[in-house]
Amino acid sequence: MEPPSRVVGAALHPVRTVEPDGDDFADLAPLGELIGGARVVALGESMHRVHEFLALRHRVFRYLSLHHGFTALALESGFAEGLLVQRWIDGDDEGSAAEVARAGMTYHFGDCEESEALLDAMRTDGAARYYGLDVGASGAGGARPILEIVRLLDRVDPGYAAVVRTGVLPLFDYLPDDDGGIAWAAPALHAYLALPGDRRDAITAGIARLASRIDALWPQYAETAGAEAAWTLRRLADTARLGDGFLTAMIERSAGGITPSSTRDALMARSVEALLEREERILVVAANGHIQRSPMLAPPFVTEPYPTLGTHLAASLGDGYVPIATTFGSGEVWLHRPRPDGRPGHSVPFTDWLDAATPDSLDALLAAAGVPLGLVGWRGLDDDAPLSRLLDRTRSTMNGDGEIRSTPRTAFDGAIHVDRISPWRTVLTDEG
Repeated sequence: MEPPSRVVGAALHPVRTVEPDGDDFADLAPLGELIGGARVVALGESMHRVHEFLALRHRVFRYLSLHHGFTALALESGFAEGLLVQRWIDGDDEGSAAEVARAGMTYHFGDCEESEALLDAMRTDGAARYYGLDVGASGAGGARPILEIVRLLDRVDPGYAAVVRTGVLPLFDYLPDDDGGIAWAAPALHAYLALPGDRRDAITAGIARLASRIDALWPQYAETAGAEAAWTLRRLADTARLGDGFLTAMIERSAGGITPSSTRDALMARSVEALLEREERILVVAANGHIQRSPMLAPPFVTEPYPTLGTHLAASLGDGYVPIATTFGSGEVWLHRPRPDGRPGHSVPFTDWLDAATPDSLDALLAAAGVPLGLVGWRGLDDDAPLSRLLDRTRSTMNGDGEIRSTPRTAFDGAIHVDRISPWRTVLTDEG
């Protein structure tokens, strides 16, 4: 067998650039061949807040929308908050791309020039729609889905909107007033866990009643305000219900309940499946660990496997779902850590250097070829092909300096490798 570096080097198609400028996409033609007719393609991030992955997200989506009929971009970000982004893209809301990115992209994923450029381009072009897929408030649940539900109920069910406004929304007054920190979810989750059991149960019951009413009356809502409003209400109800399930799982986990994060992945998968009711083809962008077909397992943090977004979509869509990982060799990364005397939920940013990947990882295998930027696909590759045999020796993908355990050849259909990464172009400068 040839040396691994030569096998991988021959399989990696050079990619010209990650930057979205220009209309020359000839180097991405192998990507079009790899995805075939799949309606859902997922592009992973092996680490968040990396410039190359964020720029690549933009360029890949431009290519897929211009040349392969993709009509929607769906991100690992709050669904309810994402409605603000789409209203802005439609021209219904004022403000800058920077303002809407910060308000409408959770986990602070909008606090960077890359996201601003993406949203500006989507508004200018106007040919594709933006969606979030995730629970609200950066994983803290929060009232945003309820606020969006009330906004629509005011049009279609004003009497019940008043009930929700006075009976459900006040239940979220436990949330910290200061929600500007990059780690805001931590104090918000602590505040939820500190609530008395009857108060948590009241939140769950209020959301359940609300979701049941929407499920029962959505055809009536569609007749009153149109299919768009009814569809959005049903998605918001799902977001509120499963967002609450994400929180309650933290309480029930010690009594044999599910892993909280599995609820997030279930919601994101349901969101994608619902998007297929209205979109031709969708690019999903989320962490590698979410999009992989195999269950999530990342010791020592995740020791019990649970179904991922990709696990759900592979089960429901089969070959109609194509996940593509990103990998990297080394580089400088943007991180943050709390200051001992800092405000709760705020962290101090810093950069660090990540060296070579773990030897049995997909990242290490692809880095061995020495290709600065390249795409490799193995969908449908024979089991006895040299590349297949090399891939079958790998046991993980890197997640920063940690590992997500999987068999990459079955977890993904291909990968885009970036040999050297750099920090995102963030607007966060001090304690964020």
